[in-house]
Amino acid sequence: MKSKPVTTRLQEDEIEEISIIASEEHLDRSSLLRKWILEAIETYRMKRAAKLYKLGEVSLAEAATNANVSLWQMMDFVGKNQIRPPLEDQRDIEQEVQR
Repeated sequence: MKSKPVTTRLQEDEIEEISIIASEEHLDRSSLLRKWILEAIETYRMKRAAKLYKLGEVSLAEAATNANVSLWQMMDFVGKNQIRPPLEDQRDIEQEVQR
């Protein structure tokens, strides 16, 4: 997939801080910003999928698929954020056991 440039406005002090961090990470500013944006997108997708998991609308595996991450990454995310699915009632549990 072809990359396209995206621009944004930042304050001088923000640009300076990004430059310092980029230097510490041995990256150019553009690469550092791209890395941060991709990490933020992944986190957003996991939060969105975890919300559906918490509501009981999807399984953990489905949440991972929706977020485009591995099951292990999703398990780690919900564990660290103490996200649990809703409690099932006794009838739901009995139906699941009978399957």
